[in-house]
Amino acid sequence: MIHIEHTLPEDPLLSEVCVHVRRHLFEVVEARSKNSIPAIATLLGLSGKEATDTQLRPALKSKDPIAAAAEISVPRRVRANGIVHLAFGAEFIAQCHDWLRRRIREEKAFNTIIADDLATLLVMSNAMDFATAKTIHPTSGTHLIPILIEGETGTGKELLARAIHEISSDRLSGHGDFHAIQVSGLPHGLISAELFGAKKGAFTGAVDRTGLLEEAQDGTLLIDEVGDLPGDVQISLLRVIQERVFSRLGENRTRPMKARIISATLHDLEANSAQSGGETGRPKFREDLLQRLRVGYLNLPPLRHRGAWAPIVVPQMLKQLGSTTQPVASRSVLDALQSYRWAGNLRQLSGVLTVALNAARTKTLQLEHLPHEILRNFTAQPIQIRAPGMLLDVRNETTPSSSLLNARLDHLETILDGFDPALNEAHAHYRSLREMLGSIPDESSEHRSALKRLDDFIKEHQALIREAIGMGFYDHLLALDLPSNIKNAVTRRRNRHESKAKKLAKTLGARESKLDLNRSPFFRLLHRALSLPILSDADRGGLAKLYTSALMLLDHFAPKIKERIGIAALEGGWSGVGEVIKEYLSSLDDVMEEDDETPLPKGSWKSWTKQQWEELVGHFQSRADAARHIGCSEKTVKKYIDYHGVSPPW
Repeated sequence: MIHIEHTLPEDPLLSEVCVHVRRHLFEVVEARSKNSIPAIATLLGLSGKEATDTQLRPALKSKDPIAAAAEISVPRRVRANGIVHLAFGAEFIAQCHDWLRRRIREEKAFNTIIADDLATLLVMSNAMDFATAKTIHPTSGTHLIPILIEGETGTGKELLARAIHEISSDRLSGHGDFHAIQVSGLPHGLISAELFGAKKGAFTGAVDRTGLLEEAQDGTLLIDEVGDLPGDVQISLLRVIQERVFSRLGENRTRPMKARIISATLHDLEANSAQSGGETGRPKFREDLLQRLRVGYLNLPPLRHRGAWAPIVVPQMLKQLGSTTQPVASRSVLDALQSYRWAGNLRQLSGVLTVALNAARTKTLQLEHLPHEILRNFTAQPIQIRAPGMLLDVRNETTPSSSLLNARLDHLETILDGFDPALNEAHAHYRSLREMLGSIPDESSEHRSALKRLDDFIKEHQALIREAIGMGFYDHLLALDLPSNIKNAVTRRRNRHESKAKKLAKTLGARESKLDLNRSPFFRLLHRALSLPILSDADRGGLAKLYTSALMLLDHFAPKIKERIGIAALEGGWSGVGEVIKEYLSSLDDVMEEDDETPLPKGSWKSWTKQQWEELVGHFQSRADAARHIGCSEKTVKKYIDYHGVSPPW
């Protein structure tokens, strides 16, 4: 026995698309129509050979055609344990996309709406289903379901509402006209009169008038910006939808409500219903009214969520704008429009294209025809976004000549050369290492040699990074839909970068093996210290700076000791360094003891005798220590002890 598993993709949108298309395909199969065999093949993900009419036709006679078809066509190794998964992978999603395109294209009511992305096509397909969907009221019988359309400004909410009305009119006999009211901006007192109508004398200046609910009988009423309805009007509208009757202002008589209500808003009404009016600056929207308006729910995505929309939307919109010259948009124009953040979505885009058409005097819209804010945004984009237009844009020819193409590729190379290799993590590490090594106060030949080796390595590593950047950039271009001559030229450039990168990588491998930075004594000492387990969680950058500062102090106050530590680091490692430090600390203790037992000569050192200078030099380990103690320079100390004929122990 075969069990059909309705597996879905992880992505919420793709999952929703799967459910929607499957439902329609199941309906086709259940109807046993001429399209049943292709529908079964699509649902099961069968190839052309597996989905022949002759092979699957017997399955239609079964009570469960899908399971019967799976029994016939799906190999036993695939349906392990008798379980067959309905198709849900990338190939099936692509088939769903094509199915949605065909369905929308066949509906003329959508001729004014431009869309090719999966999310918008799904919204439009749901709109087709909602257009004729009905519900039953206890007293008034069947009527078309209310629909709520949410979407940012300029996404086409009213166009979608009109399309729903047209579909209803085409498929249902006796469907009336389309009416609309824009709630936002209307005075509070006028909204009720516009919706429900009024009786003469109902309020000051009132005359008998028909409201839109009455005018839209058997038709469609669009309440635009429904989220701005005042609280009392929300209560009245709730009763109208619930009871299917209404009264004019100032009238006791009730009238039947036969209009189909479509609401539109750019706000999130569900979030608004959970907040107080003061939090949003608008009236709090009643949750019970929201549930009644949102029987059918449609959410139009903004342009920024519609993928690569520009190549599809812009040409169709230019055609809709009715230009006599019918110019086409250059690749740079399409990329500039695609990269811009459209707060006003399709409405704003239409205005920009209108301005561009008026500015254009050629058959092709160029960057200079676009408003400056879009140009500024485009020029700030990464080169990967701007490059296709730089290669493809031409004024008169259909494609750039070979010489022009090479010149443009040369220009791109200069831009790539300006990329900072330090953005590469590995290169940044070597730069940081060089900065730390260079800060160590060490003039030894071993240290200078280590610096030289590291500098040479960094230079070649930088060259390798630039070649890798070039390869990645051209790989990005090759993934785009470009003419063959441009792809060939790009491939040659890419291969050139790859060849250089291979040579550099080989050279760098040899250089890295010979870096041996531990031949720098104080770097070796630091490296060993940072490798200690006790310092594994410490801030290594901070420790390195502290270490460098300590070396600078040592270089100033005890240069000979620093020199001995460096030699010990190379020869004896930790034990040798420890012995030097221990000996130095011991000598300091001796000095302190002598300082306690034998006081230094008194009085001004300028009038000291030879005996007093002999006492001084015998008390200190170096001329620098003696000079610091009496407050003069080392040169002065040397001058006086030479004058008195004193031989210092240092």
